[in-house]
Amino acid sequence: MKISIFGTGYVGLVTGASLASLGHEVLCVDVDAAKIELLQRGVLSFFEPGLREIVQLNIEKKRLQFTTDIVKGVQFGDAIFNCVGTPEKEDGAADLQYVFQVAEMVARHAGQEYKVLINKSTVPPGTARECAMRMKRVNSGCEVEMVSNPEFLKQGNAVYDFNHPDKIVVGAESVKAFQVLQKVYHGLLKMYMPLIETNWETAEMIKYANNVFLATKISYVNELANICDHMGADIKTVTKAIGMDQRIGTKFLNAGIGYGGSCFPKDVRAIIAVAKEKGYTPELFEEVDNFNERQKVVLLPRILAELKRVSGN
Repeated sequence: MKISIFGTGYVGLVTGASLASLGHEVLCVDVDAAKIELLQRGVLSFFEPGLREIVQLNIEKKRLQFTTDIVKGVQFGDAIFNCVGTPEKEDGAADLQYVFQVAEMVARHAGQEYKVLINKSTVPPGTARECAMRMKRVNSGCEVEMVSNPEFLKQGNAVYDFNHPDKIVVGAESVKAFQVLQKVYHGLLKMYMPLIETNWETAEMIKYANNVFLATKISYVNELANICDHMGADIKTVTKAIGMDQRIGTKFLNAGIGYGGSCFPKDVRAIIAVAKEKGYTPELFEEVDNFNERQKVVLLPRILAELKRVSGN
């Protein structure tokens, strides 16, 4: 199957190289000419275990190509993945301008050929529907169908995660679109990976629900650690014990300075912003965000005291 990937950042490159490893012909598209020139030689701009090897292997096997030619990218793929960035705005909402730009470019150059445009980027519920409306405004005869297919990759483990997912989530509005995604992921689905087929908004919400739950769990264990400090209790023993409860599990139970990275803070604030836009204030998630900011300050006196003790001053 011929697949195009728009955006060669973390998500796009892992997705493109991994799909090529499943046997698809993949063309990755990016407006950054310098990055594309490096990728054509198998040189990556970031490190992810195992990624360089599968990029170089699939280039050699001519299953993975790179280009700056947007028209070529649109016309090449029967399935087109939208993997561009969704940076955070000042109010916490996700900036979707690049997602919409790709949708409009695809509509402009796809003519009346049937294709699916798959949002892989993390986007708030309603984005796929907005993309579909924008594509029709650009090209009233557009036969491109929107699909939501969020990623669940962990930095440092992304190649493994792609090939051993705990779930594959697909949001679409037609049987035909679902069938295309089944073909895309056939190499994984034949290994009995769980497939969840639903509508656009539910698929988009699943990604936020996933990340915000983990962020909340981290804030929970940090608050528990703060209480333990005042009670003379050992947080490591407490978390070891509660982690033995299968309903809770052992992951994300390490107390510390709070969550960070490129996803959790942004996604917590994005879901707060989109909920407020719809007239609902998610107070629990607001407190998770606020608590995470406070946690950075809570640990500072302890760090300074420990440094003073070690230095002997």
